[in-house]
Amino acid sequence: MRMTFVVAQVPVSWDVEANLSSVREVVGSARAGDVVVLPEGMLSGYGEDLSPLDRLSPAVISDAVADVERLARSSGALAGAVVAVQLCREIRFPEQWQHLAAAGAQAFVYLTNAANVREVPGVWRSHLISRAAENQRFVVSSNVAHPDQHCPSMVVSPRGEVLGELPPGGAGVLRLTVDLADAGDWYLGQRRTDVVSVTSHPTQTRPAEA
Repeated sequence: MRMTFVVAQVPVSWDVEANLSSVREVVGSARAGDVVVLPEGMLSGYGEDLSPLDRLSPAVISDAVADVERLARSSGALAGAVVAVQLCREIRFPEQWQHLAAAGAQAFVYLTNAANVREVPGVWRSHLISRAAENQRFVVSSNVAHPDQHCPSMVVSPRGEVLGELPPGGAGVLRLTVDLADAGDWYLGQRRTDVVSVTSHPTQTRPAEA
């Protein structure tokens, strides 16, 4: 099954209307069947200091989510596939990704707002490549456009090959079509269950329909 991902690397602010405007622009340019991937906290805003959320009405966010849903449906930017969604620091926990792959995820969508000068350059990029190769799944990553961005917005193949990557820092959109049939379980099938076993709560970690 071929699927086209539209990866948006855009600024995220504490202004919901400005964020929504960016989403409208990206989703509005998508084609029928595209899967649009946006950074973490895209509508509400996000940062190390989360105190601005205290002043944000939940109703404003609910209205913005409904707005995006209507736009996505009208543009046809929806597709039928099983994808697993991972956020931010979950890049550090490979066992979660492994469980989701074993549960039937055909690809990983990774949403983050990673712009931290304290992080060593290149580490999170290496994590994304590892998560793709060790699980034989596509990894589609979207990060915020920010001068201190330390995690790339990119698409990685099940072999660990970087198929496309946006330049760091600035805004941009990456559109890439992949064949989900390239995913496989050859490595997952060789796991030593006598050494490592993964337990989870399925209702909390089920892959999502995209």
